[in-house]
Amino acid sequence: MKYQWEQTRDTAQLGIAVEIIDHEFNQLYAKINNQLGVLRENNEVNSISEFNFLERNFKQLEDKYALLSPLYRISGALVKDIAGNTIYNYLLDFLKIK
Repeated sequence: MKYQWEQTRDTAQLGIAVEIIDHEFNQLYAKINNQLGVLRENNEVNSISEFNFLERNFKQLEDKYALLSPLYRISGALVKDIAGNTIYNYLLDFLKIK
């Protein structure tokens, strides 16, 4: 019984750590997205290839982060309809096939 309690406690602590990290990531993503939006409006910056590279890689980072979403399964989660074409395009992008 003590072993099961320790496992439950450790799992709960892991869940809390994941939630804290998730919150921090969401804050950082929002700030970076905001700044990328500001820079995107500047034609001089927007035309620089390094900016486009940065923007593309940040989007890929966001996509990879979204793969962690199964960690956040909760009761009463919302159901989403995802079109097959959306999955197909994601896989092409993910596997770099075009």
